[in-house]
Amino acid sequence: MTDPSGVRYQLMVDNDADFSSPTLNVNGITAISHVPTTPLTDQVYYWKVRAIDNAGNSGPFSTSFAFRVDTA
Repeated sequence: MTDPSGVRYQLMVDNDADFSSPTLNVNGITAISHVPTTPLTDQVYYWKVRAIDNAGNSGPFSTSFAFRVDTA
């Protein structure tokens, strides 16, 4: 599903809570969900997102959240 407002999103995913070397840094997402093109390896990741309006203005990043990939 695409956000009807035309807002785009930037998603950052990293295995470090400080986002010093993001595993994913995806700009221009228009859908309300995102599936990485490369699978993530088993470990804990942190993610945050921010909106970018039609004029290119970026909002602040959200609070970061954690998730675990465990394929075993």
